[in-house]
Amino acid sequence: MTAIRLVTIDDEQKLKKFYNQAYGENHILNNSSHSDWQFLKNPFNKLSSKSIIIAENNDEIVAHMGIIPVPVKIYDNIVTGAWHASYFTLEKFRGIGIGTKMVQLSNSLFYCIGGMGNSDASNNIHIKNGGKNFQDINRYVKILEKKTVENFVQKQIITKKGNATKSKGFCRISMLDVNYDKFWNIIKNRFPITINRTKEYLTWRYFQHPLIDYHFMVLRKDQNILGYSILRFEDNNKDLKAGRIVDFVSFRQHETELLQNIQNYFENKVDFIDFFCSNSIYKHTLEKEGFFNNKIMNYSIPTVFNPINKNRNSINLHLKINSFPTTDTKYYNNENLFFIKADADQDRAF
Repeated sequence: MTAIRLVTIDDEQKLKKFYNQAYGENHILNNSSHSDWQFLKNPFNKLSSKSIIIAENNDEIVAHMGIIPVPVKIYDNIVTGAWHASYFTLEKFRGIGIGTKMVQLSNSLFYCIGGMGNSDASNNIHIKNGGKNFQDINRYVKILEKKTVENFVQKQIITKKGNATKSKGFCRISMLDVNYDKFWNIIKNRFPITINRTKEYLTWRYFQHPLIDYHFMVLRKDQNILGYSILRFEDNNKDLKAGRIVDFVSFRQHETELLQNIQNYFENKVDFIDFFCSNSIYKHTLEKEGFFNNKIMNYSIPTVFNPINKNRNSINLHLKINSFPTTDTKYYNNENLFFIKADADQDRAF
């Protein structure tokens, strides 16, 4: 008999054995600082232990679903949401309904559930349980070192030059203050459905990350924040160096200035810049500054580094909001959703 349940503190050794079986000893889930940060120290985890669902058979874990609790803004309401992460069933236990039962348990715990980078099998389970698969999200790419990237992808790339600007009001910060609260309370109205990017959420997600050195950049005038972006360098290899725009939130009239400052920040340090975003809110500004949507162009520019995975250059998205069927376009119109890869578990240290 297979039991579906939340983990307890007594399951640590069973989890380690499962991770070694499913992923190998060097997988990031075996890194306790990462695992504790993501599943235990998350301030939005209101469960009694790590936010992980397991399937147990004969006292052994045979399936695993990590859950990342997050606050979700759905128009004027803030609800409890969660992302699925590291959803895996050992091969000999597949096809007998374990995955479905795990999804159903997670759906009962949170008002909405999402996931990124899922396999086709996982997405099929979510669709059967009332979710919607939005396929691959947009990936905007700006080439800085054309020859290097072309040599890597073995294809000629048509590029457009943008502008790099350095503004006095663009700088890196190490914490958020009340000025950020003021900024978010105004700008959140640009995004009908998104993560509620409060000071508490951003502090946990980026400033308190145990492994990744995120560069939290703000553009401001006097004390007023006009926009922010969270940047990351992935340059620890000799083949290709990436500058990641992990998050980007800006008033409309300041998008161009913020983006030009980001380009200047990455200039002569990386070969390309990219930004994953579920909708097209910044499409015009990005394209004006020389970015193209690789969801359309489909160049083999890897998204996974450390080590580089040449076979992965896109990220898909699924979403389920309880109480609303997927036919309700107010809630399941892609243009009403603003999600980035770091909202889920797709921006990892390794």
